[in-house]
Amino acid sequence: QPYNQLAILASSKGDHLTTIFYYCRSIAVKFPFPAASTNLQKALSKALESRDEVKTKWSVSDFIKAFIKFHGHVYLCKSLDKLNTLREKLEEQFQ
Repeated sequence: QPYNQLAILASSKGDHLTTIFYYCRSIAVKFPFPAASTNLQKALSKALESRDEVKTKWSVSDFIKAFIKFHGHVYLCKSLDKLNTLREKLEEQFQ
């Protein structure tokens, strides 16, 4: 349960990446917190709903948002047709 609580604290601070990290940790332990999977789904769904402007070169914050959206599409099996485009945009940032 401590990881779920840490996720809630991170969420209250607006730190989306840390929030999702702790929800994943709370699921991946020997005795997962029962609501952690639902909480992770809600956090990822919220990230997918956000609209971002298109930029050529991303800031670290932009990259983190796209990284979270990519994992949201995979975990929630939503808009898998958009997944390849998002993957390509993420890869472009490393070139």
